[in-house]
Amino acid sequence: MDIRQKIKAAQSKVNQASQTVPAKRMGKTERRKFQRFELACPVVLYRDAGKTQSAWVRSRSDNISNGGCFVTVMQTADIEPNSLIRLDLKIPRQTPNTYMLEPHQIDAYIVRVEPGRDTISSVSANEKLTELGLALKFAEPLELSLE
Repeated sequence: MDIRQKIKAAQSKVNQASQTVPAKRMGKTERRKFQRFELACPVVLYRDAGKTQSAWVRSRSDNISNGGCFVTVMQTADIEPNSLIRLDLKIPRQTPNTYMLEPHQIDAYIVRVEPGRDTISSVSANEKLTELGLALKFAEPLELSLE
């Protein structure tokens, strides 16, 4: 069995497991409309949706679906739930002969801000930074065709 077959077999097992056992939230029913995929995609966040400006935060997604994504960022003072932001997202695509990042630009709402862990800055050994998790909901669902 070559490496591609092993990867497909492992992905198939993960997909089957996620379809047979839905994710459970403590004491609540599952409300998600879209299947979530653990996929690290490069992400650039901009403060004001619809306006072109310099990047506010650069990061990677922790997971993604057609309806939104979860991104871990370093804490900044101006992250507010329910804010509308612009999101540049690059979805990795791969065939046996090629690899590319498919760009998507979309507006998203910050649904939830979760506290993260403290990290040490690589720039200044004495500076402690805190990560935040951002749950983002796309203003319009995407057709990402992820499997």
